[in-house]
Amino acid sequence: MAGSPWTCERCGNGNDARARACRVCGEPAPPTSKRSRSLWVLLALVLVAAATMGATILIAANRPEPVKPVAQIPVYTNPVIPPSTRTTTSTTMATTSPSTPTTSTSAASKPCPTATAQYLPGGEGTALLVAQTEKSFITICQTGDGQMFYDGQARNTAPSADTHITLPAQPSGDGFVAANGEYRYTISGGRLVVSVGDQVLTEDALTPVS
Repeated sequence: MAGSPWTCERCGNGNDARARACRVCGEPAPPTSKRSRSLWVLLALVLVAAATMGATILIAANRPEPVKPVAQIPVYTNPVIPPSTRTTTSTTMATTSPSTPTTSTSAASKPCPTATAQYLPGGEGTALLVAQTEKSFITICQTGDGQMFYDGQARNTAPSADTHITLPAQPSGDGFVAANGEYRYTISGGRLVVSVGDQVLTEDALTPVS
């Protein structure tokens, strides 16, 4: 092969292909095989392609899978309190024992609980309903001028912007209703329903307290 050391047929000496002739008798080196050169070129291209493909596969295997976004499920507490209308305080709410709820002005001699009365105009009123759900303490109080107020506080927690709300209320059927923008707090049939438009967010049974 002309591309590598070769042996002269006449003299038998090994010669470098770069000499292109025998150093003893001058016999020329055999011509370079175009086919052999093509095979070397083809082999080189195959090796380059294989290396490129291997690198591509390795990169793809190590590439982290995209993180799929997790759908956010809204969590509602009772009561639902829009941030723009919350009331802040640091007074601890008092707890009371179960009794029969009153939903009319017949309880004129029953004052509103202290934890609720502090948010009323004048700081006092008559309790028309005092009850609780699993998480909230609910009262309907009426002031001396006849105004009614819905008050919702998280149970066993000091009232704060995140745990308390006071809203004007009015009679509705066998209970009461209070509105805060699109949010509605409806007390009826011994249950508290918090809704937005036609969508019910929470519905909880009311247990009377005295």
